[in-house]
Order: sequence, then C-alpha cells, then structure tokens
Amino acid sequence: MSDLSIHCNSCDESTPWQTSPNLAKKGKSFDVNRRAVYHSIETGSGYDGLSSFCAIMNMPCLSRAAYYKQVDVILEALESEAKEELKGAGQRLRKLIMEENGISDSTTIIDAAVSFDGTWAKRGFTSLTGVVFVISIDTGEVLDYHVMSKSCRHVQKRMGKHLMNLKACSKGKLADGKPIGGRGRLTEGKIKQLQRYYGLAIRQNTLTKANPSEREVDIAVYAMKQNIIAILHHCVNSTDNAKQHRFCPPGDSSWCKWQQDQATGTSTYKGDDCLPEVFVETLKPTFVSLSDSKLLERCVRGKTQNPNESINAMVWVRVPNINTME
Repeated sequence: MSDLSIHCNSCDESTPWQTSPNLAKKGKSFDVNRRAVYHSIETGSGYDGLSSFCAIMNMPCLSRAAYYKQVDVILEALESEAKEELKGAGQRLRKLIMEENGISDSTTIIDAAVSFDGTWAKRGFTSLTGVVFVISIDTGEVLDYHVMSKSCRHVQKRMGKHLMNLKACSKGKLADGKPIGGRGRLTEGKIKQLQRYYGLAIRQNTLTKANPSEREVDIAVYAMKQNIIAILHHCVNSTDNAKQHRFCPPGDSSWCKWQQDQATGTSTYKGDDCLPEVFVETLKPTFVSLSDSKLLERCVRGKTQNPNESINAMVWVRVPNINTME
C-alpha cells in the first residue's frame, strides 16, 4: 500500500490518496496486503514465497507476524464459508434422495452412498499430517472433511525412547542400592505404561477450535504439564497417598483411582504396581524435559477440523510439504 498525494495546479490544493482501503476498524490492515497473503495461500508459496516476490519487485513485505495475522483472518473466513458449503451439499443430497425415493417426511433418516478418501502430506509412512474427505456418490460433492495430525503420537514416543535410554545408560545402582531395571522397577512394560499415560495427558488437553487464542493455547499447555507431572507422582509409591496424588485431577470422574475413592468414599485404589520412591528423582529430569512448553504447543492442535484425487490435489497445491508442521 502506498500513500499518494494528488495535487491540483489550478487551485493549488492537495488531496491524500491511499492505493488500498483500510479494512480494520482499529489499527491498519489494508486490502492489498490481505489479497497478497490470500494469493500466497492459494499458490502454496507461503510467507517465504511472498517475501521473495516482494524482494524481487523491490517492494516492502509484511512482517512474518503481520502475515500470520492475515492468515488467521482469511482461514476463519474460509472455514465459515466451507461450513455453509458443506451444509448446502448435504441438503441438496438429501433433497435428491428424497425425490428419487418418493419420501415426503422431512424427519426421515435416509441412507446415502459416499466415498471416503484420505491423503497425506508426504508419500509413505513418514507424514504427520493428513486429511480425509467424505464425497457423495450421487452428486460428487464433498459432504465433510477432517484433518488429523499424528504430532502428539509422535511426541508420545519420545517418552518411551527417553526412558529406554535412561535405563540403558544407568549401569550402576540407584540410591536405594538396587538397579534401575528388574521386577517391580523400570521394566519394558512399565515404560510402555508411562508412555501411554504421557500420550493421554497430551491428547486429553488438545483443542478442537480452529483458531485458538494465545491464552487458550497457554491454558491447554499448562493443563498438559499438570497431567504429566501428575503421572510421575501417581506412578511412584509414597508413604503419604495424599502427597503422591496431589497433582492428580480430583473428583469421581478422575482417571486416578485414589482421587475417585476420596470423592465417592470407596476403596478401589491399590497402588501395588507403583515404582519405588527412589524413582521420583530418577525420572524427574525426563518428565521435566518432555514438559517443555514449545514441545507441547505443537500438540495443542493435535486434532483440528480445517479444509478422491482431485480434492486431494487441491489441498496439497495450497499446502505443500514445506509449509507443514512436521
């Protein structure tokens, strides 16, 4: 956007003129910038492509932060439009089937033939991001879509790898005079259990909202951290049950049996498979490392909803491999 001035030689008056209208009620957000960002999304070139183009044309480019603010606005508008299109596609299909089968009752549940097709950002089994579509056989219209990310499952495996490495590197004895492995200690089965619990702590706090605010992301990450630390103390024995389970979520719906018992007055908790108390300090560095905020932020959108072969191609033209979060 450029600020120009139109000067009249006859009356000697000047009028300021901007080459693009301002779209924001507060602050500045110019139409030409939004259109440039939209073009970079449609072509799949992203911020780097737009920045390169501006450099070649000797024009200033938006900052990366400003670019992604525009992206959020555009995606919100696209998702809103997509929902309306999908709703319309479903209504058109329903009307077609009802007319073909002579159904007059608008409350009737009808059967519809669909194809279900998925695609990954990369070939093979290395991709962490994919999208699936439900397409009507009768109309050829997309009825629904779903994006799935394996980022949180990928991160989950880190717990297993870290604990296996910890076990392999701990050749001596722990503070209680016993080795790290063996019956009732850090066995392969216990490592798998801790890895599974770690994955659940992440997935149970992911957000389904398309464009969560910074505060919502921070709250989700904080909840993940709380649950991860709760797992450490929950799985390590203590003479004080209240202290051992103080980080576990309270209430009768808690995943912690001890907390359930406290809420309902029952006695179902046994705790006979807990690790010895010495493991709190042994495992703590691993759990703290895997509670890193930046690592968990990648998992907050572990499951999100966003926009046969033609529809797959349309997706990956706009979202090339270089733009994925892998």
